[in-house]
Formats: sequence, C-alpha cells, structure tokens
Amino acid sequence: MLLFDEDKKFKKSALTDEEKTAVVDQLIEENDIKEQLDSGVDRILLYHRNTKLFLFMMTGPFLVILQTVKYILKYGTLYYLYRRGKAAIEEQKED
Repeated sequence: MLLFDEDKKFKKSALTDEEKTAVVDQLIEENDIKEQLDSGVDRILLYHRNTKLFLFMMTGPFLVILQTVKYILKYGTLYYLYRRGKAAIEEQKED
C-alpha cells in the first residue's frame, strides 16, 4: 500500500451529533446504566492499572531517589575496591 492511496487507508470515523444523541438516549432508556458504567470503568482501570506507577516514575522525587541509589552503589563499589587494594598493598609492605 502506498502512502498516498487515501482510499485504501483504514480510519476511525467520528460519531455525528445524531449518533451521539442516539447512544445517550439508549443508555438513559435502559435500566442497567450503573452496571454498564461500572463495567466500563473497570475495563478502563484494568487497561491502565500501571498508569500510577508510570506517572510516579516520571516525577522528580523518583529521579532523585534513583540517582541517589545509583551513586551509592557506584561509590560504594569503588570504595570497597579501594579498601581491598589498600589492604593488599599493606600486606605486601609487611612481608
């Protein structure tokens, strides 16, 4: 399919005002509006259950915590290697 073949592309069509009104009227006429809305909300929450986690991961406090942990691990490892190397040098001086 070529990019300029408009007749072969699939698109979503927006609802017209009449169609929107018909859908709302149908919901109002039915007795189980609350059940339908609850099931719709449940489906939305199910699809977006990780949204809060992702939003938290995009905040400044998460970045600060992540960078702090990263530098603690990095400098902790370097300090451990430094101390181990220093102890090995001192053992060689004693011998």
